[in-house]
Amino acid sequence: LADNLPAPDIQALITDINHDIHRRVLELARGQLDDSGWGKPPVEVTLLVMGSGGRGENFLSPDQDNGFILADYADDEHKRIDPYFIALAERFTRQLDEVGFALCKGDVMATNPLWRKTASQWRRQIALWVERRSPVAILFADIFFDFVAVDGPSEPAESLRRFVSETLAGA
Repeated sequence: LADNLPAPDIQALITDINHDIHRRVLELARGQLDDSGWGKPPVEVTLLVMGSGGRGENFLSPDQDNGFILADYADDEHKRIDPYFIALAERFTRQLDEVGFALCKGDVMATNPLWRKTASQWRRQIALWVERRSPVAILFADIFFDFVAVDGPSEPAESLRRFVSETLAGA
C-alpha cells in the first residue's frame, strides 16, 4: 500500500503465495501418508482451489475452499481408492487449518465427498447443478466455477473448464 500498488495486484500476490502454501501442505500430507504405510496416491489427483483463491482475490486470512479431481477409475475400485483420498483430504485440510487457513464453515473442502470426485463424476455434478438451478445448486456452482488447479496435472482442470463453458453456453 505504501508503494501505491493497486489492491487487486496485492490480492493476486497474496493468492500466489497461498497457492504455494497449498501445494506445499499437500506435498507434506502425501509424504506423511507414504511414510505411514499408505503408499503413493492410487490415481492422479488435481488440487482445486475455489472461491476467492480461485479468482485470485485472497486477503490475508482466507478460509478453505478446495477440492480434488481424481483420475477416472472403475466403480468397483472405489472401496480401494477412496480411503486414500479421504485420509489425504483430512490431513491436508487439518494442516492448512493449523497454518492459518480456517476450515470452511460451509464444508467446501476435499474432506466432503461433494468436492472430491473423479473427472467423470465432476462432469455429471456440473450438469446436474445447471439442470436443477435450485438455490443450493446455484450456490455450489457459484463457488465451484471459480476453480483453479494449483497442484497435480492441469489437464483435468482444463478439460473441466471447457465442459463448464460448453454446458453453460447451452443452458
